[in-house]
Formats: sequence, C-alpha cells, structure tokens
Amino acid sequence: MIYLDKKQDEFEKQNNNNYPSSDDRNSIIDNENNISIDSYNSFMKLNSMFWLIAFICCFLYGAFLPFNYIASGFLTNTIFKDIKDKKIAQEKAGVYMSIPFMISGFLVPIFGLIIDRYGQRAYLTLFSSILGLISFASLYFIHPLFSLILLGITYSLFASVIWPAISLVVDKKDIVINKIYLKILIIIIFKF
Repeated sequence: MIYLDKKQDEFEKQNNNNYPSSDDRNSIIDNENNISIDSYNSFMKLNSMFWLIAFICCFLYGAFLPFNYIASGFLTNTIFKDIKDKKIAQEKAGVYMSIPFMISGFLVPIFGLIIDRYGQRAYLTLFSSILGLISFASLYFIHPLFSLILLGITYSLFASVIWPAISLVVDKKDIVINKIYLKILIIIIFKF
C-alpha cells in the first residue's frame, strides 16, 4: 500500500495535480473499444498489488458483512434481552444495525475528499483495519452503540481508500474489468 501512495504522488507531480476531465473519465468507462473484454488476458495481467488489495478487501468485507447477518440476533440477545416484546427488540436492533451504513453514507464522500487531497492510503488502510479490530473486540466490553459507530467509521474509511486504489495498480483501460474481478472474488468467498 505504501507503493500505491508513492505511485499516486509521482502521478500527481507529473500531471501537476491535473486530473482527467469528467469527459475523459467517462470515455474510458463508456467507450467499449477502450475496455479490455478479453477477460483471460486481462486476468493474467493482474499484478501483485491488485491481489494484495483483493486479499485485504476480502478480510474486511469478510468480517463486516457476515456480522450484519448475525447482528440482529446478537443485539436482541445482549442489550435488548430485557424487552419482553421480541418484535420491539428486533425493531430496535434494526435501528442499531443501520448505524454503520448511515455513518458511511455521510463519511465516504468526506473521507474521499480528504484522501484525494492528502493521500496516505497505506497508513489509512492500516488505521481502518485497526479500527475494525477494536470495534469488533469492543462489542462485549462497551455498549454496542459505540462499537457500531466505530464500525461505521471503519467501513467508511476502508471503502474510501481501497476502491480508488484499484485504479492506481491496474492499466487504465482495464479498470472496469478489474473492479468486476474484485467484486466477483468477494462474492465467491462469501458463498463458501
């Protein structure tokens, strides 16, 4: 990941912080002639940095998304166990479960702007991983509301760092297909 930061810094120095216009970016994505559809060749060209990002991605999403499947039961059996009406307990658990997603809805654009301006993707990836570990470990020790808030911050920071990092490690014409590969990999891992 430190390599990505250096590569991004070099890119910005070479281009004097002039990013491609929205028309240029749209032509990269929309023009079918620029996207490598030959999936075998583009798959074989993936470098080790892409696989490192994929590995990290699978670990965080492998912790966060399955937790959502059990969060309702966890919350109703821990903090809402004294509520006699289970329907009310499940509704309150549902409100708590929405906290990480509401936080990420607000923080991802803010973190994205900050990361684009200051960089430091490698350190922020490490920091988000540590925050995730702390948020999951603290579920039993502090009120889950605070852990879920921390989990929302973790998810936001991680998503703001990882998904744009793919465009730094793959060929410009293969960005779309490589993001598809990563999403397929995540889906396959969750099926097993």
